[in-house]
Amino acid sequence: MRVYPQVRATCPRFPGVQSGLITLITCLLLLILSTLVSLNLSKAIWMAQKATSNELRASQAFEAAEAGLNSAKSFLAKDPDVDGNGEIDPVFDTNADGLGDTHTHAFGNSSATVSIFDSVGDMSHFQIVSRGQSDDQSTTRTISQSVAFSTPLPYIPNLPLTVSGDLAIESSAVVLNPEGFSTIWSGGTSGLGSDSRTRTGILDQGEEHYPECLDTLTTCRTILASTPHSPSVDVLSNDSSLAALDSDNLFQNYLGMRLSTYRQAMVSVDATASRVSELANLATHEVIFSEGNVSINGITVGCSMPLYGSMACPPMLIKPSIIIICGNANITGNMHLYGALFVTGDITFIGSTTIDGAVVVGGNATSENGNLSITYNSRVLLATHKAGPLMNIPSSWKDF
Repeated sequence: MRVYPQVRATCPRFPGVQSGLITLITCLLLLILSTLVSLNLSKAIWMAQKATSNELRASQAFEAAEAGLNSAKSFLAKDPDVDGNGEIDPVFDTNADGLGDTHTHAFGNSSATVSIFDSVGDMSHFQIVSRGQSDDQSTTRTISQSVAFSTPLPYIPNLPLTVSGDLAIESSAVVLNPEGFSTIWSGGTSGLGSDSRTRTGILDQGEEHYPECLDTLTTCRTILASTPHSPSVDVLSNDSSLAALDSDNLFQNYLGMRLSTYRQAMVSVDATASRVSELANLATHEVIFSEGNVSINGITVGCSMPLYGSMACPPMLIKPSIIIICGNANITGNMHLYGALFVTGDITFIGSTTIDGAVVVGGNATSENGNLSITYNSRVLLATHKAGPLMNIPSSWKDF
């Protein structure tokens, strides 16, 4: 019997099949992982770009809002009511006519809209709100700040003419105080001269509209008080306490600080003696300072239009200013002033001079010829607060 060897059935072998499958799976996993990493990286890059873009737009909006705020401060410092209608003008002037006509302005590719609110009602304190927009107007930032004028005349004079030395009127002069009962205060003599046209006038308490008339600018009637041949108690002369004050102490009583400090803190126009007339002419809401002996001729100060002869400034155009002369002053020609005039030395009036407000002289005062007219006006003097520098109110800045 033949015995055959036993043969086992086996599957054929194909070398490398299992190792190739593992490689494929590994490659697929790596591909998936790299795809996920790429997607996450792309998303991260996109988010970073978006964040950068948002930050750029936020920066554009903030810078535009800040530019609008600074523009509003510059605008207020010049004059918040150029047309004199009693309302705050728009900040930006697009047609270059000197009068603001829009609240929105472009700063590069961005823009800002500025609103100004009169916090007190007398245009001395303001709240500024500036809303900036990015170039695509998708992002806005708002900044607000409160500002106020520093008062350049904290203690206003209470009568038309104060002279530390002697007063000599040698021509026609009219000194009126429609708000009180004193017209001239001097540390020395007060000579009213001999011109029959010279007179002083004080408030008439007997008129039917008193005291209501005090609420309306210069509407109270005056009555005759003094003439050259009949002086009255409205003229206060030979006051030793006034004569004893040096010019710095005298003006500190009205200006609230020494002249040297005041010059640095409050003066908006610092003029040489030779340029006072040029720089003071048609100056509105300014504090004008000059050191040395000066001659002022034929100018209008505190009114935005030139005045001649007996012309009066329309109420809406009155923007009072302050003139301070550290030295002697000659006032010649035809001069109109709405505001206050301070002279540390002597003053001589030659020609026609009309002043609504008050005059304070540290030396002697003389009116040689022409016509001198000084009318006390407390509302004009109070309105000089707009001539002071604009100051930020502490802790009022907000970014939201």
